[in-house]
Amino acid sequence: MNHVRKGVPFLLPLFVLLAAFYFLTPIPSEPSSISEIDALAPVEIFAEGFKEPTGVVVDQSGAVFVSDRKSGDVFKINGQIHPVVSNLKQPVGLGFDKEGRLLVVEEGRGRLLRLEGSGSFTVLAEGMKRPRWVSMAEDGSIYITAKGLKLQGDKENDEDDEGEEEGEVIFCLAQGQLSVFVGGFNGLQGIVIREGTLLAAARGLKKEKNDQGAVFMIPILSDGAAQSNLA
Repeated sequence: MNHVRKGVPFLLPLFVLLAAFYFLTPIPSEPSSISEIDALAPVEIFAEGFKEPTGVVVDQSGAVFVSDRKSGDVFKINGQIHPVVSNLKQPVGLGFDKEGRLLVVEEGRGRLLRLEGSGSFTVLAEGMKRPRWVSMAEDGSIYITAKGLKLQGDKENDEDDEGEEEGEVIFCLAQGQLSVFVGGFNGLQGIVIREGTLLAAARGLKKEKNDQGAVFMIPILSDGAAQSNLA
């Protein structure tokens, strides 16, 4: 009996700790899933099932268009997902012209396409090397990023070119003529036009020794030329 009485004060703190751990530890109501997204703001999948979704735009009706660079399709999402253009080679950048027609940059064939109401497409410009992103100005001029113009003997882009730096030049397509708007970029990415100024995201400039990732502002002059000395 004396041995038991001496052991009780020693075991009592242990029982108290075990009870506190049991009641204070939250018990999950259901098994957790490794695929769940834990975020401060609500996150919801809008559409899925793509192979390599790349470009995305929204038209005036609220329909969403997504380019799938790997499958070669451009999909329209308006309650359901269905392809509006197929059998392209690496579609990337998307945009709209002044009439609301869809513009598609086909990187693999170096072309800019316009989707017509009939479902067919018109080639607006071609001969570009690795074109990627597109934006349209208020006057209807279309701006496209690319590495430059294809030279004679250049083969069509393929997946082996993935290691190359992306676009270095911004082309302007006006009145059916394609010309260089501004060049001299290193790792050119997305572009957008706002209030007569073209904004371009890039890793840097060719003339700079070190990459200085930034968004560059290039005013568009009244004659359509670039007010810039990047090159």
